[in-house]
Parts: sequence; C-alpha cells; structure tokens
Amino acid sequence: MEVLNSALLLAWFAPVLLVALGLAVTQKSTIRWGYILAGIAAYTVYSLVGYATLPDNIGELLVHARWTSRLAQLGAGLAMVALAIRLGRSELLEREAMGLTLKQAPGSVPMALAGVAVLALLGAVLGGLQFETMPVPAAWAYHLTLPGLEEEILYRGLLTGLFAAGIGGKRALVWGSVLATLVFALGHAVTPGGTGAIDFSPITLAVTLFAGAILADMRLRTGSIVLPIIGHNLLGLAVIYA
Repeated sequence: MEVLNSALLLAWFAPVLLVALGLAVTQKSTIRWGYILAGIAAYTVYSLVGYATLPDNIGELLVHARWTSRLAQLGAGLAMVALAIRLGRSELLEREAMGLTLKQAPGSVPMALAGVAVLALLGAVLGGLQFETMPVPAAWAYHLTLPGLEEEILYRGLLTGLFAAGIGGKRALVWGSVLATLVFALGHAVTPGGTGAIDFSPITLAVTLFAGAILADMRLRTGSIVLPIIGHNLLGLAVIYA
C-alpha cells in the first residue's frame, strides 16, 4: 500500500481549507486555524494508522478480514478524542458536544430512525441486496460493529468537533459537520493507487456525500453518534452482501 503523498493530502484537505477561507471572507468569521489544522492532522494520523495495519494481501481478502486495521483506527480515534477533550479549550470539544453520549435530543429519534432506514435502503439499492442472503457470522459481527463505530467516532465526533471549534459562531456545528462530511466523502473517493498515483471514483464521491449528509443530519438532530453508527453499519452491510 502506497504511503500518503502530497497529491492525496491536497485532494483530501484543499476543499476543507477553501470552505473555511470562504467563511472567513464572506461571513467575516474569525477562523481559529489551529483547530482546523488539528482536524487535518487527526485525519492524517487516522489514515496512516489504517494503511499501515492493512495486510499485504488485502486485495485477496474479504472485506470483513480488516479487523486489525479497523481496531487500530478505532484505538487511534479514541486516543485522539481523549487528547482533544483533555487539551481542547472549547466547549465544542467536550464529550457530549462531540456526540459521544447515549442521550438523544427530545423529539429527534423518529427523524433519525428515518435516516437509518434511508441509509439501509441506499445500501440495498447500491448492492442489489437479496434479503435472504446469509453472510457468515464473522462478517455479520464485523459489519454490525466496527465500520460505523470507528468512523462515526472520527467523522461525526472528533472531526466535527475540531472543525466546529475552528469556525465558531452560532452555526459552528453545522459548518463543522459540512467540513467533516467533505473529508468523509473525499477520504473514501480519493485513495492511494499504484506507483504513487491516486485513484478517484466520482460515483463513490456522490454516494458518500449523500450518505455523509444524512449521517451528519442525524448527529445534529440527536446530539449523539449512536444512531449514525447504526445507520452507517446497516448501509455497509447492505452494500457488501448484495
């Protein structure tokens, strides 16, 4: 697996920096760039950990064989969350503010459950899911736990909090979610290719932008990443086991 190169990092983060700069100019916001850069650094570390722990024969393995890589990224994400809570000088970086809570905002659950249903349907459409399909138990265990858990802690939790702290203002969480969704989509659609090149999938970009917007809306409505985790996992399960 190729290491992260400058072109890949530029593809991931240039849109984030441009949006933040645009907000600084059009809304006369005082951007706290340290938090924005901290979010970029966090995602870079997360990605490096993921790529470094992939087995050499990853192309020959089933998706649910990525336990080691996912667990490593989960550990890295939790460590960075703890660091942000400890060192972050913003109320947006407190545990509950980052959605790391079981509490759901009053009246938010019905719409959030609708989001879960849309994500599951999206996965079924993308994968042509046959509902009688019975994946092996290890696959069910993987897809109903790790992908959504570790990614939502990072994107809808840590990155949303860091970017929101950087933007500030009344709509900080909304814009933080927008930036985190951009990273979510670009991180899935723009990936390392062979011989130092990068691969880009427009279809993946469109799908992950749509799914990311739903996940962000669920997180903003409920104030928690619990239902986004469930929706994320159901989406992935439906796509993989078509």
